Amino acid sequence: MSEHVLISCNQCQRGLRVRVNYLGQSVGCNHCGHLFVAEVREDGKSAAFGMPSTSVRFVRSDPAEPPKTSKVHDQGLQQLKKDQLRLKSENDRLASRLAAANSQRLSLQLRVEDLESQLRQAHEHVQLIQDELAACEVGRSELNRLRIESFALREKAVHALRLEDELQSLQQFVEERRAESEEKLARATRERDQAVSELAKVKQGRDRALNEHDRVTPCEQV
Repeated sequence: MSEHVLISCNQCQRGLRVRVNYLGQSVGCNHCGHLFVAEVREDGKSAAFGMPSTSVRFVRSDPAEPPKTSKVHDQGLQQLKKDQLRLKSENDRLASRLAAANSQRLSLQLRVEDLESQLRQAHEHVQLIQDELAACEVGRSELNRLRIESFALREKAVHALRLEDELQSLQQFVEERRAESEEKLARATRERDQAVSELAKVKQGRDRALNEHDRVTPCEQV
C-alpha cells in the first residue's frame, strides 16, 4: 500500500498528496492555506471536509505544481493566531459565564436558605393558626351553648313580656273597675246624703206638725 493518497482541496480544488497516517486529521492546503480534514470515501476516492483546527498539518501539493510553503505557513500561522484569539475570547467568555454561574449559584443557595427559613416560619405560623383554630372550636362550642341559653332566655323574656302585657291589661281593668266602684260609691254616698237630708226635713216637718198639734189640742179641750 502506498504511503500517500491523492486528495483535492475543497477550497481551491487543487490536488494534494497526503500521507496515509494524516487521514482523519486536519491538514492545510499549500496553495490557498485552507484548513480541512482529509478523509477517504468508501469507494476508494479521497474526500476533503473543511474544518478549522488548532492541530494543522500542511501537506505537499501534486509534484506538477510547486508548493508555496512560506505563504501557506504564514496563512496557517495567521489562522492559528485567529483561532487562538477566538479560543481565548471563548475561554474568557466561558470563564465569565462560569463566574456568573457561581455567583448565581451562591445567590440561589442563599435564596434557598432564606426560603427554607421562611418555610420553617410558615410551618410555625401554621401550627399557631391550628392551635388558634382549636381554641376557636372550644370558643365556638361555648358560643353555641351561650346561644342556646340566650334563646331560652329570650323565650323566657318573651313570655315575661307577654305576662307583663297581661298584667298591665289586668291592672287597667282593675283601675277601670275601681274607678267605676268609686263612682258608684260616690253616687251612693250622694244619694244617702240626699236621703238623710230628706229624712231630716221629714223629721223637722213631723216635729213642727207635732208641735202645732200640741198647741192646737189644749184649746180644743177648753
